[in-house]
Amino acid sequence: MTRRSGQPEAEQFDLFTGGGTVAPAAAPADAPLCPETLSDEDVLGRIPNARIADVRVLCRLAVERGLGDRAVPALEALWRRFKGFGQDRPLPEQTAVIETLARLETAGARQLLAEIVTGRDLPPPLLPAALSAALSASLRLPVHVLRPLLADADPRVRELAARLSGFGQPDIGALAACLGDTQPAVQRAAAIVLGQFGHAAAKATLLNELQRAPTGDIVEALSAIADDDIIVHLGRCADAHPALAGRIAAELEGMETTRSLKVARRIRDDLAGSGVS
Repeated sequence: MTRRSGQPEAEQFDLFTGGGTVAPAAAPADAPLCPETLSDEDVLGRIPNARIADVRVLCRLAVERGLGDRAVPALEALWRRFKGFGQDRPLPEQTAVIETLARLETAGARQLLAEIVTGRDLPPPLLPAALSAALSASLRLPVHVLRPLLADADPRVRELAARLSGFGQPDIGALAACLGDTQPAVQRAAAIVLGQFGHAAAKATLLNELQRAPTGDIVEALSAIADDDIIVHLGRCADAHPALAGRIAAELEGMETTRSLKVARRIRDDLAGSGVS
Protein backbone atom coordinates (compact mmCIF):
# COMPACT_ATOMS: atom_id res chain seq x y z
CA MET A 1 0.00 0.00 0.00
CA THR A 2 1.41 3.35 -1.02
CA ARG A 3 1.49 5.95 1.72
CA ARG A 4 1.02 9.57 0.86
CA SER A 5 1.43 12.68 2.96
CA GLY A 6 -1.16 15.41 3.18
CA GLN A 7 -4.91 15.14 3.06
CA PRO A 8 -6.79 12.16 1.61
CA GLU A 9 -7.97 12.47 -1.98
CA ALA A 10 -11.62 12.88 -2.81
CA GLU A 11 -12.04 9.34 -4.13
CA GLN A 12 -13.32 6.62 -1.82
CA PHE A 13 -10.60 4.26 -0.77
CA ASP A 14 -10.86 0.48 -1.08
CA LEU A 15 -8.66 -0.91 1.65
CA PHE A 16 -9.78 -4.51 1.37
CA THR A 17 -9.45 -6.80 -1.61
CA GLY A 18 -9.28 -10.54 -1.94
CA GLY A 19 -11.18 -13.54 -0.64
CA GLY A 20 -14.11 -14.08 1.65
CA THR A 21 -14.37 -13.77 5.37
CA VAL A 22 -12.50 -16.22 7.55
CA ALA A 23 -12.18 -16.36 11.28
CA PRO A 24 -9.27 -14.29 12.62
CA ALA A 25 -6.29 -16.32 13.64
CA ALA A 26 -6.07 -16.98 17.33
CA ALA A 27 -2.99 -15.62 19.03
CA PRO A 28 -0.82 -17.99 21.05
CA ALA A 29 -1.71 -18.26 24.72
CA ASP A 30 1.34 -16.33 25.92
CA ALA A 31 1.93 -15.26 29.48
CA PRO A 32 0.60 -11.82 30.45
CA LEU A 33 2.54 -8.97 28.88
CA CYS A 34 5.25 -7.21 30.83
CA PRO A 35 5.64 -3.91 28.95
CA GLU A 36 8.98 -3.12 30.56
CA THR A 37 10.57 -6.16 28.97
CA LEU A 38 9.30 -5.48 25.44
CA SER A 39 11.54 -3.88 22.86
CA ASP A 40 10.04 -1.70 20.15
CA GLU A 41 10.36 -4.60 17.72
CA ASP A 42 8.55 -6.86 20.20
CA VAL A 43 5.67 -4.39 20.34
CA LEU A 44 5.44 -4.13 16.55
CA GLY A 45 5.72 -7.89 16.12
CA ARG A 46 2.96 -8.65 18.61
CA ILE A 47 0.35 -6.15 17.39
CA PRO A 48 -0.91 -8.08 14.30
CA ASN A 49 -1.92 -11.15 16.34
CA ALA A 50 -2.55 -9.44 19.66
CA ARG A 51 -4.91 -11.08 22.12
CA ILE A 52 -7.87 -9.05 23.26
CA ALA A 53 -6.25 -8.78 26.70
CA ASP A 54 -3.08 -7.27 25.22
CA VAL A 55 -4.19 -5.13 22.29
CA ARG A 56 -4.77 -1.95 24.29
CA VAL A 57 -1.42 -2.23 26.04
CA LEU A 58 0.46 -2.79 22.78
CA CYS A 59 -1.30 0.08 21.03
CA ARG A 60 -0.61 2.38 23.96
CA LEU A 61 3.06 1.46 23.86
CA ALA A 62 3.22 2.20 20.13
CA VAL A 63 1.97 5.73 20.83
CA GLU A 64 3.97 6.36 24.00
CA ARG A 65 7.22 5.19 22.40
CA GLY A 66 6.68 7.36 19.36
CA LEU A 67 6.81 4.45 16.92
CA GLY A 68 4.85 6.52 14.42
CA ASP A 69 4.71 5.21 10.87
CA ARG A 70 6.70 2.14 11.91
CA ALA A 71 3.54 0.95 13.66
CA VAL A 72 1.24 1.48 10.67
CA PRO A 73 1.90 -1.86 8.88
CA ALA A 74 1.32 -3.75 12.14
CA LEU A 75 -1.93 -1.89 12.77
CA GLU A 76 -3.03 -2.50 9.20
CA ALA A 77 -2.37 -6.23 9.64
CA LEU A 78 -4.42 -6.22 12.85
CA TRP A 79 -7.26 -4.44 11.05
CA ARG A 80 -7.20 -6.92 8.16
CA ARG A 81 -7.29 -9.81 10.61
CA PHE A 82 -10.82 -8.81 11.58
CA LYS A 83 -12.11 -8.11 8.08
CA GLY A 84 -15.83 -8.86 7.92
CA PHE A 85 -16.31 -8.91 11.68
CA GLY A 86 -17.96 -6.34 13.94
CA GLN A 87 -21.24 -6.28 12.04
CA ASP A 88 -23.26 -6.47 15.27
CA ARG A 89 -20.98 -4.46 17.53
CA PRO A 90 -17.46 -3.06 17.26
CA LEU A 91 -14.67 -5.35 18.35
CA PRO A 92 -12.07 -4.01 20.82
CA GLU A 93 -9.29 -4.76 18.35
CA GLN A 94 -11.00 -2.69 15.66
CA THR A 95 -11.56 0.31 17.88
CA ALA A 96 -7.98 0.04 19.16
CA VAL A 97 -6.63 0.28 15.61
CA ILE A 98 -8.73 3.33 14.74
CA GLU A 99 -7.99 5.20 17.96
CA THR A 100 -4.27 4.44 17.77
CA LEU A 101 -3.98 5.68 14.19
CA ALA A 102 -5.52 8.99 15.27
CA ARG A 103 -3.11 9.27 18.19
CA LEU A 104 0.03 8.50 16.17
CA GLU A 105 -0.33 11.81 14.29
CA THR A 106 1.82 10.81 11.31
CA ALA A 107 1.20 10.97 7.58
CA GLY A 108 1.06 7.21 7.18
CA ALA A 109 -1.31 6.81 10.12
CA ARG A 110 -3.60 9.53 8.80
CA GLN A 111 -3.65 7.92 5.36
CA LEU A 112 -4.59 4.49 6.69
CA LEU A 113 -7.21 6.02 8.98
CA ALA A 114 -8.73 7.87 6.01
CA GLU A 115 -8.85 4.64 4.01
CA ILE A 116 -10.56 2.82 6.87
CA VAL A 117 -13.11 5.59 7.51
CA THR A 118 -14.05 5.91 3.84
CA GLY A 119 -13.76 2.21 2.99
CA ARG A 120 -16.79 0.27 1.78
CA ASP A 121 -16.09 -2.53 4.26
CA LEU A 122 -16.28 -0.41 7.42
CA PRO A 123 -18.75 -2.21 9.74
CA PRO A 124 -21.71 0.13 10.39
CA PRO A 125 -21.52 -0.16 14.20
CA LEU A 126 -17.94 1.11 14.00
CA LEU A 127 -18.87 4.28 12.10
CA PRO A 128 -19.24 6.61 15.13
CA ALA A 129 -15.84 5.56 16.52
CA ALA A 130 -14.25 5.93 13.09
CA LEU A 131 -15.67 9.42 12.60
CA SER A 132 -14.62 10.40 16.11
CA ALA A 133 -11.06 9.28 15.33
CA ALA A 134 -11.16 11.20 12.06
CA LEU A 135 -12.26 14.30 13.96
CA SER A 136 -9.44 13.83 16.47
CA ALA A 137 -6.99 13.61 13.57
CA SER A 138 -8.58 16.62 11.78
CA LEU A 139 -9.04 14.57 8.61
CA ARG A 140 -10.42 16.35 5.56
CA LEU A 141 -12.89 13.80 4.29
CA PRO A 142 -14.46 14.05 0.81
CA VAL A 143 -17.78 15.86 0.54
CA HIS A 144 -19.40 12.84 -1.12
CA VAL A 145 -18.54 10.78 1.96
CA LEU A 146 -19.87 13.30 4.49
CA ARG A 147 -23.03 14.34 2.64
CA PRO A 148 -25.08 11.15 3.28
CA LEU A 149 -23.79 10.98 6.85
CA LEU A 150 -25.39 14.35 7.59
CA ALA A 151 -28.74 12.58 7.13
CA ASP A 152 -27.80 9.35 8.92
CA ALA A 153 -30.30 7.75 11.32
CA ASP A 154 -27.79 7.99 14.18
CA PRO A 155 -27.66 11.53 15.62
CA ARG A 156 -24.09 11.01 16.80
CA VAL A 157 -23.05 10.25 13.21
CA ARG A 158 -24.86 13.38 11.99
CA GLU A 159 -23.12 15.52 14.59
CA LEU A 160 -19.67 14.12 13.80
CA ALA A 161 -20.23 14.52 10.05
CA ALA A 162 -21.21 18.15 10.60
CA ARG A 163 -18.11 18.83 12.68
CA LEU A 164 -15.87 17.11 10.14
CA SER A 165 -17.36 19.31 7.40
CA GLY A 166 -15.43 22.22 8.86
CA PHE A 167 -12.08 20.78 7.75
CA GLY A 168 -12.87 21.08 4.04
CA GLN A 169 -15.24 22.82 1.68
CA PRO A 170 -18.59 21.99 3.29
CA ASP A 171 -21.86 21.04 1.64
CA ILE A 172 -23.73 24.20 2.61
CA GLY A 173 -27.15 22.90 1.63
CA ALA A 174 -26.82 19.70 3.64
CA LEU A 175 -25.50 21.60 6.66
CA ALA A 176 -28.30 24.15 6.43
CA ALA A 177 -30.80 21.29 6.55
CA CYS A 178 -29.16 20.18 9.80
CA LEU A 179 -30.20 23.46 11.43
CA GLY A 180 -33.68 21.91 11.60
CA ASP A 181 -32.43 18.64 13.07
CA THR A 182 -34.33 17.18 16.02
CA GLN A 183 -31.09 16.96 18.04
CA PRO A 184 -29.60 20.19 19.49
CA ALA A 185 -26.05 18.81 19.24
CA VAL A 186 -26.45 18.35 15.48
CA GLN A 187 -27.93 21.84 15.10
CA ARG A 188 -25.04 23.32 17.08
CA ALA A 189 -22.35 21.49 15.10
CA ALA A 190 -23.86 22.51 11.76
CA ALA A 191 -24.35 26.11 12.86
CA ILE A 192 -20.72 26.44 13.95
CA VAL A 193 -19.42 25.29 10.58
CA LEU A 194 -21.89 27.43 8.65
CA GLY A 195 -21.03 30.43 10.81
CA GLN A 196 -17.30 29.92 10.33
CA PHE A 197 -17.92 30.15 6.59
CA GLY A 198 -19.93 33.35 7.08
CA HIS A 199 -23.42 32.01 6.40
CA ALA A 200 -26.01 34.15 8.17
CA ALA A 201 -28.53 31.28 8.15
CA ALA A 202 -26.73 29.99 11.24
CA LYS A 203 -27.10 33.24 13.20
CA ALA A 204 -30.26 32.40 15.16
CA THR A 205 -28.95 29.00 16.26
CA LEU A 206 -25.58 30.46 17.20
CA LEU A 207 -27.13 33.26 19.25
CA ASN A 208 -29.26 30.72 21.11
CA GLU A 209 -26.13 28.68 21.82
CA LEU A 210 -24.27 31.81 22.92
CA GLN A 211 -26.89 32.29 25.61
CA ARG A 212 -27.24 28.62 26.51
CA ALA A 213 -23.66 27.32 26.47
CA PRO A 214 -21.12 29.77 25.01
CA THR A 215 -17.74 28.49 23.83
CA GLY A 216 -14.85 29.84 21.81
CA ASP A 217 -16.15 28.03 18.74
CA ILE A 218 -19.53 29.75 19.03
CA VAL A 219 -17.83 33.13 19.44
CA GLU A 220 -15.62 32.51 16.41
CA ALA A 221 -18.56 31.39 14.25
CA LEU A 222 -20.63 34.46 15.15
CA SER A 223 -17.66 36.74 14.52
CA ALA A 224 -17.38 35.43 10.99
CA ILE A 225 -20.98 36.54 10.31
CA ALA A 226 -20.27 39.87 12.04
CA ASP A 227 -23.21 42.25 12.07
CA ASP A 228 -24.08 44.96 14.59
CA ASP A 229 -26.60 42.76 16.39
CA ILE A 230 -23.99 40.06 16.87
CA ILE A 231 -21.50 42.60 18.20
CA VAL A 232 -23.99 43.63 20.90
CA HIS A 233 -24.64 40.02 21.90
CA LEU A 234 -20.91 39.25 22.05
CA GLY A 235 -20.38 42.26 24.31
CA ARG A 236 -23.09 41.03 26.67
CA CYS A 237 -21.59 37.55 26.63
CA ALA A 238 -18.21 38.98 27.66
CA ASP A 239 -19.87 40.62 30.66
CA ALA A 240 -21.64 37.41 31.68
CA HIS A 241 -18.71 35.07 31.00
CA PRO A 242 -15.38 36.67 31.95
CA ALA A 243 -13.49 33.51 30.97
CA LEU A 244 -14.48 34.18 27.35
CA ALA A 245 -14.01 37.95 27.47
CA GLY A 246 -10.46 37.98 26.10
CA ARG A 247 -11.41 35.71 23.20
CA ILE A 248 -14.45 37.86 22.44
CA ALA A 249 -12.38 41.06 22.52
CA ALA A 250 -9.88 39.55 20.09
CA GLU A 251 -12.62 38.49 17.68
CA LEU A 252 -14.26 41.92 17.85
CA GLU A 253 -10.93 43.58 17.16
CA GLY A 254 -10.55 41.34 14.14
CA MET A 255 -13.83 42.64 12.69
CA GLU A 256 -12.29 46.15 12.48
CA THR A 257 -15.56 48.07 12.47
CA THR A 258 -16.23 51.19 14.51
CA ARG A 259 -18.74 49.42 16.76
CA SER A 260 -16.72 46.23 17.20
CA LEU A 261 -13.58 48.16 18.14
CA LYS A 262 -15.56 50.27 20.62
CA VAL A 263 -17.02 47.18 22.33
CA ALA A 264 -13.61 45.48 22.31
CA ARG A 265 -11.98 48.47 24.02
CA ARG A 266 -14.68 48.45 26.68
CA ILE A 267 -14.09 44.73 27.31
CA ARG A 268 -10.32 45.27 27.50
CA ASP A 269 -10.82 48.13 29.98
CA ASP A 270 -13.08 45.96 32.13
CA LEU A 271 -10.52 43.15 32.09
CA ALA A 272 -7.73 45.54 33.05
CA GLY A 273 -9.83 46.97 35.87
CA SER A 274 -10.44 43.50 37.24
CA GLY A 275 -6.77 42.59 37.00
CA VAL A 276 -7.30 40.10 34.18
CA SER A 277 -5.07 40.45 31.14
